[in-house]
Amino acid sequence: MSERNFPSFSIGKFIRDKLLSGKCAICRERADAENVCPACDAALDVAERSIPVFTVTGRDGKLIKCAAAFTYEYDIVKKLVSILKKKYDKKLFMYSARRMLKAQASLGVKGKIMYVNVPRSSQGLRTHGFDQGRLLAECLSKMSDNAVYANIVARRPFSGEQKKLSASERAENIRGKFRIKAIRTKLAGSAENIIIVDDVLTTGSSASEAFAVIAAAFPHAKIYGLFLSCTPRSVIRYHE
Repeated sequence: MSERNFPSFSIGKFIRDKLLSGKCAICRERADAENVCPACDAALDVAERSIPVFTVTGRDGKLIKCAAAFTYEYDIVKKLVSILKKKYDKKLFMYSARRMLKAQASLGVKGKIMYVNVPRSSQGLRTHGFDQGRLLAECLSKMSDNAVYANIVARRPFSGEQKKLSASERAENIRGKFRIKAIRTKLAGSAENIIIVDDVLTTGSSASEAFAVIAAAFPHAKIYGLFLSCTPRSVIRYHE
């Protein structure tokens, strides 16, 4: 099955876009042009990370500078992430990318940027028809100056569901499951900065594997991570 990045027309999409326009994508109350009501927007302000920047240890042992817009423990953030995984809502993806761009500013990235995403599982693509990480990365590339999105990371099938495994089991299960595709953009070949994008960072196993694969393919580029949300300190393996 080919990946459907922007879902085609459907009756359900028409109803959402036309008949339910003006409703908050999160709580379904009245919303402004951003597609998120003032109450949900304020709740997400509370969930923002006061210090967006942290580091993640890649599989190769290198520390990767990262940033996340929200802390995942808040119910409003969990609901936002769940909606983005299951429903294609262009305005909501753009809204989420804007919140991520605010966190990205704390990374201090200068120069050309290539956004890539941690690819979604084949099961997720079959079920929902799109890759939420890719959509976020594409939105970020459109909002940023001197930036491009490159679909260069591929994911091989692996056994079991990651969410049912421990941190060490996740890391072992996903080891060697990412690879670099053929590079198709000029900027990708001379990337100064590569920002790896995903919707949520939990144990960091998938991100760490992606970091190692990309670092090997682009040894001279500066590599960063950017996430819509990350789990609390008690769960995640990183150092402020």
